[in-house]
Amino acid sequence: MLDLSPALIAFFSASAALLGTFAGFGTSALLLPLLLFFLPLPQALLLTALIHLSLDCWKTLLAPHAVVWRFVASVAPFAIAGSIFGGFIAGTLLTLPFLNLFLHRYTPLLIIALLLSLALSQLRRDREIHSGGERTTSLLAFSAGFASALTGVGNVILAPLAMRSLPPSAPFLATTGIISALTNGGRIIGYLSGFGFALLTSLNPSLSFGAVGGAIVGFSLALVLQRLRTFPAPLLHRYALVGLLGVLLVETSMQLFL
Repeated sequence: MLDLSPALIAFFSASAALLGTFAGFGTSALLLPLLLFFLPLPQALLLTALIHLSLDCWKTLLAPHAVVWRFVASVAPFAIAGSIFGGFIAGTLLTLPFLNLFLHRYTPLLIIALLLSLALSQLRRDREIHSGGERTTSLLAFSAGFASALTGVGNVILAPLAMRSLPPSAPFLATTGIISALTNGGRIIGYLSGFGFALLTSLNPSLSFGAVGGAIVGFSLALVLQRLRTFPAPLLHRYALVGLLGVLLVETSMQLFL
């Protein structure tokens, strides 16, 4: 493992949050493969969950009155249950030596999660619940939490799911923020149940604070730049998405071959 300083992890977190915010998703997808060069997989998973939890709380605090509580009530319980289960399964699997090496590489799961998110983001924004819609939403919410905990790449299904039911801007940001915060809380519970509570004390506090602070700074900077409208939003989103996938490809390739 390479050495990682608080300043370096703050820079990595800020860069990932900046690019991920412009692209619409992908902060932890960029950060997790990078952390695996410096930390064991259990610590990297827990740290990304803590980063996401802090960032999601910050998102919600920016517009607390815009939260659509009915959507939270319909989605959050299933997402939390899925994340706790997924975190426990991840902790259990990683105690098996023959799976540890494969899961440490993590490339297949990352790519599957990102492709799933990209596919679901193309779904139409449909605010009506058709027959079986509630059941489908529950299943997708559970899957979002489970995939988030098992792959460590954030709520890859939550954002596209919310796009179908929520108006854009503040309600979307605040509502997905609180659901994602609850889901990442479930991830942490699942990880500690699967890996053991000693995992929490094994994290370096200065690294954790640096990572959280960097992510909040990067996200806030992205919001400021978006409001300045220096570049057209669709163009910025497109370039950020291409950049995100390019960086992810480099990171995962290095994980495979180094």
